[in-house]
Parts: sequence; structure tokens; C-alpha cells
Amino acid sequence: MLRTEANRYQYVFMGGILGEILELPVVGNYLRENEKILRELGVQDIHTMTLSSFNSAHRNARKLMDVLRSKYAASDKKFIIFSHSKACLEVLLALGKEFDFFRSAVERIICVQPPFKGSEVLEAPILKPLLRAWPGLASLTKDYYTEFFQRELVDVPERSAFLRDRVTVIRTFKAKSREVSWAIRPFHFVMKRAGARSDGLLTLDEQTISRAPYRELVLEMDHSDLFTSSRLSTEDSAFRRSLMVTLINSSLLSSEDVIPARLHDPEVCLVL
Repeated sequence: MLRTEANRYQYVFMGGILGEILELPVVGNYLRENEKILRELGVQDIHTMTLSSFNSAHRNARKLMDVLRSKYAASDKKFIIFSHSKACLEVLLALGKEFDFFRSAVERIICVQPPFKGSEVLEAPILKPLLRAWPGLASLTKDYYTEFFQRELVDVPERSAFLRDRVTVIRTFKAKSREVSWAIRPFHFVMKRAGARSDGLLTLDEQTISRAPYRELVLEMDHSDLFTSSRLSTEDSAFRRSLMVTLINSSLLSSEDVIPARLHDPEVCLVL
């Protein structure tokens, strides 16, 4: 069950690249199953959004601020923000640019499978022409925002303290290709053959910001498992419900409290 204070906040679910397609019911119900789960648990204030896949993450960060300011003006509840994949870049870029707003209006940011260091998948030569024409995809290339995160977040004491107290990063991998969603299984197979521990699109290392003091959980899950339906995932709704409850309850703990180490199965490990 959710902690009793869960309804003191409004929840924002942010989708990543191609979310506009993945949100379609015939494709994957992206984010919508999470909203349904929370409403069944009694949570009332829920917003879902996927910013333009075509736009770069820094351009979308500006749009995100417009949305957050509008929703915060309409409610005095602070935000708990769940961001997935490219959206993790967008929310932390917004944090770097609008720190005062985040300090006053955001209780917790949960970054699930963040491409903080980009993705080696995009280094394939066949994708080079596409990267030049697609700013949203180009912003997922190797170390595109690494310097910004170090300069604007990690190396600024009060912002580093915000990362420590209010940001949780969920890094994931899947050990066996046959247990990965069919949509990303080919990428996982290639990356696994190259020796990488990956979730099918990102390696574990690519999901980090060096020296950042945020809370971190590492668990066995592929890149599609938390935010899509069974059409694009090997996990079921019960898995998503259990994980969502645990992540929200953990987000309501103070920085001195301990996050539960075991979310789903024995592969989960806690890194503080």
C-alpha cells in the first residue's frame, strides 16, 4: 500500500523518445498503465506527458518548465516527477536552468533508465545521417550533456545537495536476451555479445552522472518494462504495480531514511 502522505503531492510521468507512438493503445499504452495503477491506489493528481521526440532535450526542458509552472500555479501541491529515458535529460536540464523553482516546487525526481552519458547504440554508422536531421536523437549521443551536468549540478554545492536529497536514479540491466522485450531484443543481444550489461538500449555505465551524490537503485529490468503494457514488455501489471508502490513510498522518505533494497527479486541491489 502507498504511504498515507502520497496524496499530498501531484505526480508527473514524463515519457522518452518516440513516446508519442508508444502511447497509442495499439502499441504499448506508454505511461497510461502507470496512471491507471496509481488511480486504483487512490492517487488523484496525475499528469502524463511526452515532449516532442524531434526536439533536443534542452529545447524540451524549456517546454517542461512552462508546463510545470502552469500546473504548480493551479495547485499548491509539490511535484513527484517520474521521468523515463530521454525525459531524464529534460528534467535535469530544467533543474540546472531553473533551480529555484525546483527547490520550492519539486519534492522528488525519479529518473528511470536515464541516458545521462548517451547510448552507444547510436554510434552505428547507419544512423549518422539520421542524427544530423533529428535533434532529439542527436541529444542521446555519447556525452552530449555530460559537461553540463557536471558544471551545473555536480560542481555546485547547493545543487549537488538537491541531487543527494531529492533525486533517485533507477539503473537497469537484463541478464538474458530471451527475457527482454521483442522490440529491443536485437540490440540487447548485440550489446550482451560485446560484454555490456545493458537494458537493451543503455549500458549500466551510460545511466550514470559521474560523482553525482543522488540515491541509486540497480535492478534487473529491460528498457520497456516499467512504463509500457505487455505488448512491449515481458513483465505484467503486477510487476509495475509493486514497483510503483515501492518507488513512491521510497520517494516520501527523508534523506536520512533507508530505501528498501529489494524491490522485486534477488537481483536487486541497493547503492547509496
